[in-house]
Amino acid sequence: MKSKAIRLAMLVFLLGSITSMVAQTSVVFDIPNAAANIQNGAGLIVTGINARGDVAGYFYDASLEFKQRGFFRSRDGTLRLIDAPNATATSVRSINAGGDVAGYFHEGGKDRGFIRDTQGRIIVFDASSLNVTDVESISDSGEVAGMTFDSSNPIRGFVRDQNGALTVFDAPNAAATYVTGVNPRGEVIGYFSDTTRDYSLVGFARNVRGQFNLFDDALAFAINAAGAVTGSFTGSSPNSGFIAEVNGTIVFYDGFDASGRSVNARGDLVGYLFDEDQNKVRGFARHMNGDVEIFDAPNASDTRAESINARGDIAGYFFDSSQGNKTRAFVRLAR
Repeated sequence: MKSKAIRLAMLVFLLGSITSMVAQTSVVFDIPNAAANIQNGAGLIVTGINARGDVAGYFYDASLEFKQRGFFRSRDGTLRLIDAPNATATSVRSINAGGDVAGYFHEGGKDRGFIRDTQGRIIVFDASSLNVTDVESISDSGEVAGMTFDSSNPIRGFVRDQNGALTVFDAPNAAATYVTGVNPRGEVIGYFSDTTRDYSLVGFARNVRGQFNLFDDALAFAINAAGAVTGSFTGSSPNSGFIAEVNGTIVFYDGFDASGRSVNARGDLVGYLFDEDQNKVRGFARHMNGDVEIFDAPNASDTRAESINARGDIAGYFFDSSQGNKTRAFVRLAR
């Protein structure tokens, strides 16, 4: 198994202009019975938006003793709640272009993976014989990826192809491998704790041949269809966001304590950062030309931009200061 380390700390920091985003149309919505917040945390989490504008995520249902449930909201506002079979908790972690969603659920002491298609049919699977299969991502062509436990390593990565074939893997020298994304080419990204570097975290991208590119002092959170990767560089203080472009260029947008969360096919990416001047978390969008726009959801005390689609629509969640910091979802429509 070959791997190539990319020394992020050695590269030049590049940054385009920074502006506050001009007013754009934002759609704000609530999930019925979603908890306002859970122990000062979010009562609902948006995990993705697809090219059609469908949004997916999960929430804590206050009418069912805060049971965790999934949701799918169509662009027209139609809402479907998602509970996996026999689940005591369901977490929808990803949505693809066709409207399929994937995630994991808790049943009888086990976390199990699932895929739900647009007809409501659910495929359940286990990546190992032990008790944990946590699906984190589904690609537009149907691959899913996530994490599992087995007897050889506490936390391992896996990828499942469109036909159901499973590959379980470890990153090089990993004490634990955390998977965050997969693209239609079957390239998997994430990060791992490196036993040769005092268990520091290292980002990775793994291709279908099992070869790794490593990103020192980085957490890889998203990958697009072409293979561009974004995430958070932890080798600076505060943390910087980064994008590893397909041509091998690494671009930083530093000084914000920033984290890239999603990158679309054009290479536009979104995430969130901490604004010291305003003392709050804000969303940002970085465009292909390097310009960075910073924005807040309406009345937000904290804005988390989690996903951007091919049109440039941005989805996430926020804490609404006009409603006692209730957690709400938003879609910021492309101009």
